[in-house]
Amino acid sequence: RRKQAERQIKAAEFAMRCVADPVPFVPLNLGDSVNTEYDEYVNAITADDSKLYFTRKDPRDAETVDQGQEFEEDFYVAARRDSAWGLAANLGPPINSHGNEGALCISPDGRYLFFAGCNRDDGIGSCDIYWSKRDGNRWTVPENMGDIVNTQHWDSQPSFSSDGKTLYFASKRPGGKGSSDIWSSTLLPGGDWSVPVNLGDSVNTPAEEMAPFIHPDDQTLYFSSRGHPGLGGYDLFLSRRSVTGAWGGPLNLGYPINTFSDEITLVVNARGDLAYISSDIPGGRGRQDICSFRLHPAARPLLTTYFKGIVYDAETGAKLEADFELTDLA
Repeated sequence: RRKQAERQIKAAEFAMRCVADPVPFVPLNLGDSVNTEYDEYVNAITADDSKLYFTRKDPRDAETVDQGQEFEEDFYVAARRDSAWGLAANLGPPINSHGNEGALCISPDGRYLFFAGCNRDDGIGSCDIYWSKRDGNRWTVPENMGDIVNTQHWDSQPSFSSDGKTLYFASKRPGGKGSSDIWSSTLLPGGDWSVPVNLGDSVNTPAEEMAPFIHPDDQTLYFSSRGHPGLGGYDLFLSRRSVTGAWGGPLNLGYPINTFSDEITLVVNARGDLAYISSDIPGGRGRQDICSFRLHPAARPLLTTYFKGIVYDAETGAKLEADFELTDLA
């Protein structure tokens, strides 16, 4: 009880310091094209800022109400039109089903999609991580990532690195620091995934860590924790990876980004200046809404850029497969 009291005193002192020294935070609701009277949870944004992916809790219709579940979670995507977001569209089958899908992430090139599916026929545990590949304008039937990444326990909330090699995710598997930790698995040359590695004490605590988001700079990890000093419940943090590969100590994103309620999901655009958060800030469309805000400098990742284009046959105009090489002249 003494140790618990000491932790709570430190947390209260930290919270008072945060409130006394707030960070810039002006959230902008994304509006009726994205948000509804129901819950919306932000999941991913493409590297070119053109598409936003999120989860919505839709009410079930009379034919699909199952075991007293009133809502089902589906993925939606909204495309940016100039400076505004267009009307969000249901991602549809085969990604969405009559079950619950959540915690989607998409590779920076937009070709691979990872998400969590729970209580499926091909599941290994309560929730497993699945993947799908885009084939033209369609997504392939999702496949379970197998028993190296997934366990008999809860495995969820994937985030895929920009180099296409590392998957970060939250898991309640044995061998961690607490009840829910953040782990990583690397794609091996043969196409298999390595045995997941715990990110260690800089990120994980004896409490819960969730919702990892690895920025395209591949060095800045945003995540949610209720074990590191915060304002209450889950707070949003970042950790930066050094040149040695070690993760640095967590930085609380500050008040009023973090509050005495739970803050769990956050994604940051490739430029690193704009973040998207799910919040029940007063004045929204419903419960949890998606908002954007300018990220204060101390919480920004490294500057990144991207290359985007289509290669055509000069004579026929047909699209071609192509490789490109990017060289740093310095």
